Amino acid sequence: MVLVAFALRRRLDASRWLLAMAATLVNVIQAVSDWGGAGARWTHWTAAAWIGRPVFVVAGITFTPAMLADTLLLMAILYAVWRYQAEQSRKQNVLDEEFRNAQELQHVLVPEELPAVPGYRLSSAYRPAQVVGGDFFQILPVEGGTLAVVGDVSGKGLKAAMTVALIVGAVRTLAETTGDPAKLLEGLNRRLHGRLKGGFATCLAVRVEAEGECVAASAGHLAPLLNGEEVTLPGAL
Repeated sequence: MVLVAFALRRRLDASRWLLAMAATLVNVIQAVSDWGGAGARWTHWTAAAWIGRPVFVVAGITFTPAMLADTLLLMAILYAVWRYQAEQSRKQNVLDEEFRNAQELQHVLVPEELPAVPGYRLSSAYRPAQVVGGDFFQILPVEGGTLAVVGDVSGKGLKAAMTVALIVGAVRTLAETTGDPAKLLEGLNRRLHGRLKGGFATCLAVRVEAEGECVAASAGHLAPLLNGEEVTLPGAL
């Protein structure tokens, strides 16, 4: 009764407190049987005899109170396992749906078709380590040329993908007002400061011009490659 009252008050999973009650009942019956049998020679208690008394017979199998309690315990275990598996399956389905939504969002954020840039040939490959990742890139037309922005968010999975959505939105907004890589990264840093909950992001912005000149700014990102060799850039946060 105490277990039932506690479970109902706390709104616990029915399968768990049913399993606890069944296990308690089996142990109580066993204890009463042991105590009653041990004291039968000195008392007239009949509890032990009652526990061993047949209740009914099914297909030649005699069911006693102890057997009924054991059967109840077995059913409670099976029910608890079934409920646990069903709950885990439901949670996994919800998680899979969230990942699918994040993956669809990332497909929108990461360009599948690159814009045509006069004088240049562009190609890209994007393979996240998990279902969704924290890497991003954008190719945007800006005043004076074309801006290429690549970056990486700390961590993986759904949280990183949501941060990428925030960063890409900020990058596209900033690119409408400036084509200067340094100013773009400064503006991006202001928008992200205090919003990554202990995480961080690195980013590299390069503006390529029609004549072949380029201007680069790095925020702690890996150095870009030119003809297979790393381009030396000053240290940056």
